[in-house]
Amino acid sequence: MDYYNAPVEFFNNLHRISVTVVGAGGTGSLVMSRLARIHMVLVDMGYKGLNVLLIDNDTVEAGNIGRQMFTEGDIGSFKSDALISKINMAFGLNWDSLPEKYVSGTRIKSNVVVSCVDNIPCRKAIAKHFYDYKVTGQNQHQKHFLWFDCGNGKNFGQVIMTDRMHKLPSVFDIYGDLSKHKRRKSVQGEGCSIWNKLQDQSLFINDDIAVAFGEMFWTLLRDKRIDYHAAYMNLDSFNRNKALIKNIS
Repeated sequence: MDYYNAPVEFFNNLHRISVTVVGAGGTGSLVMSRLARIHMVLVDMGYKGLNVLLIDNDTVEAGNIGRQMFTEGDIGSFKSDALISKINMAFGLNWDSLPEKYVSGTRIKSNVVVSCVDNIPCRKAIAKHFYDYKVTGQNQHQKHFLWFDCGNGKNFGQVIMTDRMHKLPSVFDIYGDLSKHKRRKSVQGEGCSIWNKLQDQSLFINDDIAVAFGEMFWTLLRDKRIDYHAAYMNLDSFNRNKALIKNIS
């Protein structure tokens, strides 16, 4: 069995581990609560914890209530702003939001990237910047180390972790260019009620993905190493699988 060792920079306590989350919808909104809990435990252990930036230009709609971590009072607000405000108030944090669309020119400056998006161009833009962006000098809080990609279909999903040195396969290494996996047009978007949305996606698949991400990231931080790089889940069969790390150089 092989292991991926966590970057030593995560534990030198010179700065918080910087995290950028792209997407504040079904999965992203739940991922944020896991990151807040991880931060609190890290601080209790004597570390500086996490500093998180949430990027999303979508606004809260009535159909989001009940499926995502929003309330009626958030309708019309940017999802990123609403979520960060709640997290900061609940946990006494000073995390940031960026209510803008992630495009190829958007520069992510963080140690960890978590993509919770549902379109291929955005994933490609994130991948390009993750691998191409270089940091020198004292700006180690901007250095890229890990990318977690969270994705799902109607009742299944996965979390795939890759590293800056590409020792671990990315979502594109595993699935190719993703074009054949593009989600079909369906009733999602044809109605604004919760029931309309649930015809295309299980109510709890995002919860499963957020839990898998949280467990993977927390295991890496707690044990300073991990023996798997991807987690897969299927709510129909209740199967949970993980891809073990093999032949890591």
